[in-house]
Order: sequence, then structure tokens, then C-alpha cells
Amino acid sequence: MRSHGRIPVVERPDPPWPPGHLGHRAPARTSARQPGTPDHRAGGAGQGSRHRRRLVTGVSADVIELRDLRVSAFCGVLPEETTRRQPIALDLDVHVDLTAAATSDDLAETVDYGSLCALVAGIATDERFSLLERFAGRVAEAVLAVDRVEAVTVVVRKLRPPVAEALGTSGVRIHRRA
Repeated sequence: MRSHGRIPVVERPDPPWPPGHLGHRAPARTSARQPGTPDHRAGGAGQGSRHRRRLVTGVSADVIELRDLRVSAFCGVLPEETTRRQPIALDLDVHVDLTAAATSDDLAETVDYGSLCALVAGIATDERFSLLERFAGRVAEAVLAVDRVEAVTVVVRKLRPPVAEALGTSGVRIHRRA
């Protein structure tokens, strides 16, 4: 092995295949679809595309995202957590078929994210939780009860977790379907 300066040069043996060969890599895929035939991938245009907009799980691929909703809640098992509200941040991914709303531009055809925020804030204000898991589960239950909601992912984070280490946040993520 030769050394040029401080870092030694790594010499590799010649590969067992000729130059330009793919080696152990798979060749690039070619489309089996003939020109002029319809593309049947999810979300494609044409009759029945609404049903192709669903994930394999049967849940709509359309998502209303709510990020970093800040609330103040009683959540925890330590004495200071049960007597004082603490800052909590939530993220919600609400699965809803948005096809009609995207076409009509009508609020009545979708789920109003303002009312979702108010729903979550009400839960934080009116209820007490020992665990983040229960808080997230309660939010998921309430959101799934809203008309048109097919599934929801809820992330709940304590912004000031009560630990001695330098921890930015602690949290849980749950996913529930209607």
C-alpha cells in the first residue's frame, strides 16, 4: 500500500467483470406498457380514478396536515405535572378524500382544519391525562368521529419533558382508522 501524505491510498483489486458491466446491480427497469395504453397507476386520470387514490390499506392518500399545534394541558404522573399545565405540541395527519373539495373549492366538501384545532384544544383544556399515549388516543378518537375522516396519525410531544438529561421533546405517534 502506498501512502501519499497522511491518508493511505486504498487499492482495490480489478473487478471480475469487464468495464461498463453492472456488476451486482440490477439492470434498469423498462416499462412493460405499450405506447397508447392507459396508465393504471394510483391517481391516474380517467373513470374510477377516485378509487385509485386510495392506499393499499383502503385509506385515502389525501391528507390534511396540522403541524405544531400548541396547547397547554395536564399530562404526566409526577406531582408537578398533575398540578400545573404544561406546553404540548401536536401534529395531525388527517386522511380525507379531498377529490370533491379540490374540484368545487367549497369548504363544505372537506374537513375544516380550524374546527379540528378547536376540537384538540378543547380536549387539552377539559381533560387530564397521565400518559401521552392516552392523550394521543383521545385526540384520535375525537378526530375519527368527524364526518369524512377515514384515518388519523397523531403525534403528541411534551415541550419540556421532566428529565435530568438535555432532552428537547418527548412524544408518541399513533395511527388509527375509522
